[in-house]
Amino acid sequence: IWANAYRTINRANAAITRIPGITMDTTLRARFVAEARFLRANAYFNLVRYFGDVPLLTAEVTSLEGLRVPRAPAAQVYETIVSDLEAAIPALPASYGGDDVGRVTSGAAQALLAKVHLTQRDWTRA
Repeated sequence: IWANAYRTINRANAAITRIPGITMDTTLRARFVAEARFLRANAYFNLVRYFGDVPLLTAEVTSLEGLRVPRAPAAQVYETIVSDLEAAIPALPASYGGDDVGRVTSGAAQALLAKVHLTQRDWTRA
């Protein structure tokens, strides 16, 4: 669980950092970054529920030295999760058709955000 989550997080961090520099359709570029933010939020949500405090990496790790990060408090991890999802929701479409069916939608991001708030017992925001 740990290794797969951090592999996903590192790949999402790379996408979040690198995609904005690519010359392409701006709507598609924003959607790709939003999908990466959703995937990172989902991985951290699973980690924090299983392990509590976990290392919080929000930039791509490119060396072994970059892995020497202390655990962050669960509250800080939850803040990052909420921030990622709130940033992703407006850039994601409500639905897809054709070959894109199954990609992350704004509804999926909203549902995950609600689940995060419920887990934190933040009934008002949920």
